[in-house]
Amino acid sequence: MVLKRFYSFIFGHKKLFVISVSLVTFYSLVTNMAPILLRSLITYIQRGDYQTGISVFILLIILKVVELFAQSISQFVSDTTVIKASRDVRVAVFTHLHNLDFFYHSNKSSGKLISNFKRGESAFITFYEEINVWGLKTILDFIFLIIILSQLYQSLIFYFVAIFVLNAVVMYFTVRFNISERKKFNSIEDDVMMLTVDNMVAFDTVKYFSSEKFEQLRLKTLMKVWVEGFVKYVMSFRYIDLLNGGILSMGFVGMVGIAMFDLIHGTIPVSYTHLQY
Repeated sequence: MVLKRFYSFIFGHKKLFVISVSLVTFYSLVTNMAPILLRSLITYIQRGDYQTGISVFILLIILKVVELFAQSISQFVSDTTVIKASRDVRVAVFTHLHNLDFFYHSNKSSGKLISNFKRGESAFITFYEEINVWGLKTILDFIFLIIILSQLYQSLIFYFVAIFVLNAVVMYFTVRFNISERKKFNSIEDDVMMLTVDNMVAFDTVKYFSSEKFEQLRLKTLMKVWVEGFVKYVMSFRYIDLLNGGILSMGFVGMVGIAMFDLIHGTIPVSYTHLQY
């Protein structure tokens, strides 16, 4: 239901979205061509075919330039898509709030509504980037790398898939924990925004009853809870970095170890060890 609603706004700009996905796919393809050219370059240099090696080196430079422009253009189109979709979301939410009855607004804090409004827009943009840019590129990189490994170094395919699956499982649980902490912090953030906005809206009442010190004390007390919640939320990102980053780092070390073992035993030529992880 959430994805359906999310993509209903994205597909309102279908042409831009298709172009964006196509550019991300092209960018991923170009990025994963580099290890193949690098292997060819090393092979030709080892053989003493320097003329062909220089040609491959020039082609590698061109590829990296194309990669740079492909990345920039794909990001620009993606940004344009999500900005226009975000505009549609803001108008839709604003219209929905107008269509709600008076009873709803009389029992709902303006501060909490504003907090939800701002957080929803930010979450929409982040959601788009994570799924349609970085998430898509990660999947494409995985597919292209499996294809490359099947041609260059088949013994690493199972190992790489195992690392990918292990990282995905750990990511599932760490992200769930992150979302849980985010929900808790959102509730605290709403309370802070409610107190702040309501004080600004009813500023004349606060002044009339000389309640400035009382309201400031309320905010200071609430901000202690806010700091604790924010620290826990930020720490959930550090867990992701530590666990998932550790798996990738150890996976890279393991891959190098396998390549060195095969190289020592003459299973692969030297140029195979220059594959990127």
